[in-house]
Amino acid sequence: MGCGGACDSSFEVIALIDCNSFYCSCEQVFRPDLLHRAVVVLSNNDGCVIARNREAKAIGIPMGAPYHQYEAALKQNNAAVFSANFPLYANFSNRIMNILNSFSDQVEVYSIDEAFISLDGHSTDVIAYCKVIRETVLKWTGIPVSIGIAPTKVLAKCANKLAKQFPESNGVFALTNTSLIDSALKHIDVDDIWGIARKQAQKLKKRHIHTAYEFKGWNNRALMLSLLSKTGVQLHDELNGIACIAFQLTPEPRKSIRSSRSFKPELSHVDDIAAALSLFTTRAMEKLRKQHSMTQMITVFIQSNPFKAHVPTVRKAQSFGLLTATNDTIVVAKYARQLLHHLHEPGIPIKKAGIILDELTSEDALQDSLFETANANPLMTVMDQINHRFGRDTIHVANHQRFLAKRRAPQWVSPQYTTKWEELRCV
Repeated sequence: MGCGGACDSSFEVIALIDCNSFYCSCEQVFRPDLLHRAVVVLSNNDGCVIARNREAKAIGIPMGAPYHQYEAALKQNNAAVFSANFPLYANFSNRIMNILNSFSDQVEVYSIDEAFISLDGHSTDVIAYCKVIRETVLKWTGIPVSIGIAPTKVLAKCANKLAKQFPESNGVFALTNTSLIDSALKHIDVDDIWGIARKQAQKLKKRHIHTAYEFKGWNNRALMLSLLSKTGVQLHDELNGIACIAFQLTPEPRKSIRSSRSFKPELSHVDDIAAALSLFTTRAMEKLRKQHSMTQMITVFIQSNPFKAHVPTVRKAQSFGLLTATNDTIVVAKYARQLLHHLHEPGIPIKKAGIILDELTSEDALQDSLFETANANPLMTVMDQINHRFGRDTIHVANHQRFLAKRRAPQWVSPQYTTKWEELRCV
């Protein structure tokens, strides 16, 4: 299969830029000795694989694999193992998105390693233009990317997948005319269509729809709406070249914010769990203020380890509604601790805990109650500014230091090459 063809003049042109094995690629930038070696990145507690490069996939390492189950295979294949270094990955992501902004005035950052851009009016030869984008990102950051070009977002996702599947495309694949789209969609399973969940794919396969091409040609819209909802109908239309999913140049505010983590080792003392919960609350409230929102409902949950037969199973949650919305970490941390004391059962080790913020309201749309004034504490703005300038947790709620002090440090975290002066690469 070729890498694409000339554009139909009636088509809008969208490109999806996706970084290849992003976390692993970030680790390889400063470690050229890792070229052509299997690389995996582990979760916060070094528990599970959250990223793997092509070589790691080739030796059979699945996504989400528990590290201890594949430790021997990784060592046997001389794989490089890293603990997650999110400040490094975020810095690379920001650099890449800034580069994309120089190529298009419409850039939608979809995730840390993906972005949609509009190519309308930028070039008549969109494939050549995207090759320049790819070369620029690689030269300026060291991160390889794949680019899918198409008239809609869903087709751009399909094109991007094909850019990775077919080496002859050199990382850029265009689905820009009807005959090529039909031919390409026969190579994409219905499970791999962006937005089609596993259970939805099973429903389609029961009706003998196994590929994106067969889904594109399915004409029973009433049944489609019943099985897949309105979103499924939109995906179908997008595969047929009808743009239904608009660009979002500014991210939509989250409707719910969650912060949680598994503990290794597990925590039994309520003060240790409370310290961890305080940290999670701080992280959730930072996200809340970043999108200029306030919360009026908090939920705290705890879970024991379900795989330990001799330990009583605990899986509990409790919510609390505030009279007025707030963005104050101190206020929410106080209520979260009270909820935890209602949930905690002495002597039972807790494997996971967390907090969920719901009923989010914009700072500009506050409504006071009869008894309280909405709580937008200006101290929080000052705290965020100081932490942004001098580093996360420069100022923090006092008791979460207890959790940070006791938490086991990741074993294989790489230096923060781009965000800490003392860890800059020496030449």
